[in-house]
Amino acid sequence: MFKHVTPKQAKTNLSLALSIIFVSTNFLACSGDKDNSSINHSTQSVYNDATYFRANVVSLKAAKEDSEAEEEESNEEATSSKSTEEISTELAATIANNEVASSSSSSSSSSSSTNSLAYRASISSFTFDEDAYNSLDKTSSAYIENFSVINQNPSLPTGCEVTSLTMVLNYYGYDITNTELASNYLNTGSLGSNPYVNFVGSPFSSHAYGCYSPVIVDCATSFGANAVNISYCSYSELLNYVSEGYPVIVWGTMDMAATKYGSSTWTDSEGNTVIWRGNEHCLVLVGYDVSADIAYLADPLTGEIESYNLKTFLQRWVEQDSQAVLVY
Repeated sequence: MFKHVTPKQAKTNLSLALSIIFVSTNFLACSGDKDNSSINHSTQSVYNDATYFRANVVSLKAAKEDSEAEEEESNEEATSSKSTEEISTELAATIANNEVASSSSSSSSSSSSTNSLAYRASISSFTFDEDAYNSLDKTSSAYIENFSVINQNPSLPTGCEVTSLTMVLNYYGYDITNTELASNYLNTGSLGSNPYVNFVGSPFSSHAYGCYSPVIVDCATSFGANAVNISYCSYSELLNYVSEGYPVIVWGTMDMAATKYGSSTWTDSEGNTVIWRGNEHCLVLVGYDVSADIAYLADPLTGEIESYNLKTFLQRWVEQDSQAVLVY
């Protein structure tokens, strides 16, 4: 039986924790055949090292858990309850400690340039974790109700990413269309630029490529919403966000077909090799059922909530660099 969640429940679950988290201010995808300026490095300067995302996810979870613990203690011991300001200060300290610990434990001997997001565009393949998938809680399921789907066509034939963001913003009550968001808030660049830095081409054109998670975080925050990049979280963490009522913007493939690594390859203006992951597509994860092996995704290409095989979806998610964005 599904755990049904609503926008109000989702907003309440992490409101205090997220209020003190660092919020980032920071041919052939999404259409049958996906074709202007130099690269803007504002995104890369904020997300210089991909391991930041792991630290951020750890901090998000720690803040939520500590917030709940403090709230429970406050209710049980009214005489020693703490003010919101005191709790926030303690949570901030906990977050800082977690980020330092996570950063230290995940540091590598490679240079920062080889860990940068722009560099990640040159990675030719990623490995699916079969053991992690098999260890998922077989009793776990959830479904977000009243989620409206937007079809990216005909206006944005390659704009699956910005359309997915629009769906989530609309779910939270923001009055914005996907074309307005694409025209006014999406950072676009020329063909030959880097999808971790900007949308490669124009989402209004069928001859464009697409963009990755940092660009969508930038788009959301430029619009005025709160967004955090939760890329590289575990399979269970990804599903848990949905259980808590948060629709998650995720990267996969069209119809969950296998990723075509190297369908196009180029060098950006900074000398980084970009290996395009063909069949790239962006959707919104709104539900799942582990025992039935089903993932429910709002698909901007079909304009419907589609049921995909959960394992296949997670495989495609990994193939597309395990990218995910949480808006709240």
